[in-house]
This record gives sequence, C-alpha cells and structure tokens, in this order.
Amino acid sequence: MATNTQIPVEVPVEDQRPPVIEPGHTFSTIGEKVSNIVLKRPISLGWIFGFLVMFSLMNVLLLASSARGAETCRAPLTGCR
Repeated sequence: MATNTQIPVEVPVEDQRPPVIEPGHTFSTIGEKVSNIVLKRPISLGWIFGFLVMFSLMNVLLLASSARGAETCRAPLTGCR
C-alpha cells in the first residue's frame, strides 16, 4: 500500500498576496474610519434635489404602468382587479 506523502510547495514571492489588513488595524477600526468619513459630511442640496427628481420619476412610472390609470385604481400595487 502506498503512503500518502505530501511534498510542500513553495509559493513564489511575486504570487504571494499582501495582507488585507495592515498590522495595528482590525475590521472594527477600519469600519469606524469609513463611517466617520460618511457621517461627518453634510447632505448637500444636490443630493436632496436628485432624490426628489428620482422619486417623482418613479411615481410617474408607477402611474404609467397601471392599465387603468390613477383615477380608477385606488391601490396600484395590488393590481386593481
């Protein structure tokens, strides 16, 4: 019966990946740094205006996709049958 011997394979230096997280950091510290960047910036008028425009277009699409229109359909998400 043959024995199962494994030969260690050395990975070339250029194929080794650098560490994902540098020493001294954890997933928690990286998450805190990212959230601090996001939470410190104020909401600009451009974001509010863009949100309102897209929300309005979504509602127009919803009304246009209903077969009978908004006047006869009281609950457009249910299909109005």
